[in-house]
Amino acid sequence: MDSMPLVLARLTVSGLAIVGLLILWVFIKQSIEMANAAQRRRLKRHSILLPVEVDGKTGPKGLTEDLSLGGCRMNGNLAIKRGQQLMLRLHLPGQDAPIVVERAAVRWVAEKNFGLQFMAIPSGERARLEGVLQLVA
Repeated sequence: MDSMPLVLARLTVSGLAIVGLLILWVFIKQSIEMANAAQRRRLKRHSILLPVEVDGKTGPKGLTEDLSLGGCRMNGNLAIKRGQQLMLRLHLPGQDAPIVVERAAVRWVAEKNFGLQFMAIPSGERARLEGVLQLVA
């Protein structure tokens, strides 16, 4: 029969091995999640601040940040939830007509910031947005 100190030493070594494997697993999982996030965001984002009207309410309700053809991060004081669908009007400097995004899905919310994925943009509006993004690239 093993002595008590030897049993405790074996348990400690086994426990350390398990803890080491758990730490390795966490790092691998984070690396995979970061790689997946980079793959999901295929379109280049641009730091451009544009006033945005939401759901037909007049007057800006927020500002775009990290804008791309596929979506944006927006900062605004709005009561919205993940999964909600919004209609947006992106106001461009020096232009009377805003770019209309018929449907944008809220993908995440963090206080006054939220991520939007553009789901439906008329082709003419998409071309206008693409032109703006090419100017700031």
